[in-house]
Amino acid sequence: MKHYEYEIDANLKCVVYDGAGNACESQAISFTTSNTNLPPVVTVSGPTKAGKDSEAMYRADAKDQNGGIIASYSWTVSGGTIVGDKTGASIKVKMPSKVGSTVTVTVTVKDEEGASATGDTQTEVSEKTSGDFREETIYFLMTTRFYDGDSTNNQYSWDEGGEYLKKTDGDYAWRGDFAGRKSSDRRGYYHGASDT
Repeated sequence: MKHYEYEIDANLKCVVYDGAGNACESQAISFTTSNTNLPPVVTVSGPTKAGKDSEAMYRADAKDQNGGIIASYSWTVSGGTIVGDKTGASIKVKMPSKVGSTVTVTVTVKDEEGASATGDTQTEVSEKTSGDFREETIYFLMTTRFYDGDSTNNQYSWDEGGEYLKKTDGDYAWRGDFAGRKSSDRRGYYHGASDT
């Protein structure tokens, strides 16, 4: 429920007391509130450059200033082509073949009461680009999960006194390292992982 939905007609009677408990003459105060549905606030995020004939993702970050919800998104694109749905919070746009052209992506959002706002961004089309890093697949490598390929870099577990244990018996630390990862790689461990 939005906090602005209530209009109030109020009559208040105000009496002020001093420290001794004496009251002043009462005063009547009347007021009426009238609240307006403020329009949403929206920004569009997406790449500033994209390669010719590539596809780029754009997202609308919208907020209803009245505490309600964003009810609809409507996208338009000038200079490129929308791929798929154009009524969600994000869209995919196919860039044109012409290098140096500009693609303008615009979104209009409406809240549940019909107030609307528009935001846009522009993308320059280049010969080629590395793409939007946010769309890359990123792997975080936990080397301890692999083989101990280089025993010279091993550290032993801490004992209760804060010193390294001097022996390997009973040491449960995992010994994986980058050298061990390479041996896993030779056996095809990463095959089909979709690296870019």
